[in-house]
Amino acid sequence: MAIVAYNALAVIKAALRQVHGAETIDTQVSGYYLVNEMARVSDSLETLVTPEEWGEFHPLSPDAMAAWLLATAQHVQLRKYRKHSRGPKKPTPARTHDPTKPHVSVARLLEKRRKTPRT
Repeated sequence: MAIVAYNALAVIKAALRQVHGAETIDTQVSGYYLVNEMARVSDSLETLVTPEEWGEFHPLSPDAMAAWLLATAQHVQLRKYRKHSRGPKKPTPARTHDPTKPHVSVARLLEKRRKTPRT
């Protein structure tokens, strides 16, 4: 099932690249938002479209299907699927070493406590 979903996403992205340009799709369109839309729409289509209505696509040749995909891709509003890039990561603070406070392992503390008699 995952392979089918991946192939469907690849076909959609290829159609969008052909219509809107590869650089635009690769840099500005979020695959995450596309997949969420595919999941949401597929649930609706299963409910609303009968198997007989899907029959319109069966006689289409690969060329006709590609033409339909490209015509449909022209109507896609890319702003709905825009990437939201996060800002640059903050650098991690440098680790400091204080010679007056050396590291003490928890295992040693527990071992020391176990050996100490309780009163």
